[in-house]
Amino acid sequence: MLLLGPAYKPGSGDLRKSPALEAARLLAASGAKVSATDPFVDPAAASAALDGVRLVFATDDELAAADAVVLLTDHEVFDYDQVAARSTFVLDCRGHLAARLTAAATVEQL
Repeated sequence: MLLLGPAYKPGSGDLRKSPALEAARLLAASGAKVSATDPFVDPAAASAALDGVRLVFATDDELAAADAVVLLTDHEVFDYDQVAARSTFVLDCRGHLAARLTAAATVEQL
């Protein structure tokens, strides 16, 4: 599982009160291997708040390797075309990828 944007809100690196923390904890507790990417989050803060979650960059390889990519915070700096093109499955919690559907990815929206 690759979590895109564990920060509390777009354009912020603040993890306090972020629902992503509970999502990451529940996924890890169920046995999922969880990674996260957020260009605004300080790696030291992420290590402390996202215990057991590997912080990565949103590269083609990381997107392709994830069984599922979950878009939690829709930062403007994410390359959504890349996410749609390289990911096998995307759970779009922000409604950002509907216009970018490709044959390469299955995108579900909440």
